[in-house]
Amino acid sequence: MKLSKWERCLHVVAVVGFMGIMLATVSGQAVKNSDVAAWLSMLFNAVMAAAAVGAFLTARKWLPQLTTQEGYKEAITLVNEILLPLDKWESLHDCLCRIDHFSNELHQGRQARGNPQAEFTRLDTILSNLDKIPDSIRLQQGRLATYGLKGSEKYQAELSGLEQKFRELLAAAKRLEKRLREDFPLHEQYKKAQKLYGAFKTRDHEASLQKAKQTLATSGERVAEARRSFDETYGLLTEVHNRLFQEGPGIGELFVLRK
Repeated sequence: MKLSKWERCLHVVAVVGFMGIMLATVSGQAVKNSDVAAWLSMLFNAVMAAAAVGAFLTARKWLPQLTTQEGYKEAITLVNEILLPLDKWESLHDCLCRIDHFSNELHQGRQARGNPQAEFTRLDTILSNLDKIPDSIRLQQGRLATYGLKGSEKYQAELSGLEQKFRELLAAAKRLEKRLREDFPLHEQYKKAQKLYGAFKTRDHEASLQKAKQTLATSGERVAEARRSFDETYGLLTEVHNRLFQEGPGIGELFVLRK
């Protein structure tokens, strides 16, 4: 590693200083005592002083390289454990699709085959895990900054875009979940209104039935709109992910040292 001007000056000062101390020590020992033990002690002290100076200069030389290596370790963790895997996001997509399918069956007058409540429980777990990802990305990015690393010019847009799409997909998933949770009880209310109207056939029960029917239809439209938004956001996320990783960039291509 090439030394800076300041480091070269420090090196010269240290060497000159060391030589001065050594000469002074030799002179002093020669005047005071000329026995072998004194000379060995003087030489030992001189060697220790030289080793200390050498260790200091070596540490200054290699510290930036060691710091960079640690920074790239953090970058590898960010990529391999957070950005690259999509399995949790795929699980989110599949779970919401199954719940939405149950909802569609009910809107079409068929009995939902499966257990929507079990899927909602599974969805809660998936969302709880995914909620941590955006904050984990920000935390890792903060760590990279302390090591002087940043996204490369070629990939910075995709790196930032992927984080943003993670956040947007979480928001879209929660909107769809909310609509679906609101939708299922309305089917029971509509069935109840049908039974009451069938039993009594009064104007009040007919009005209640029409209101329940309209409320259910509106809910179906809201679910469909939330599902379209979720699917669109999921598609955009996979597009950004593919652009970022389809060429298999190395960690040194994704992140570079700040100048």
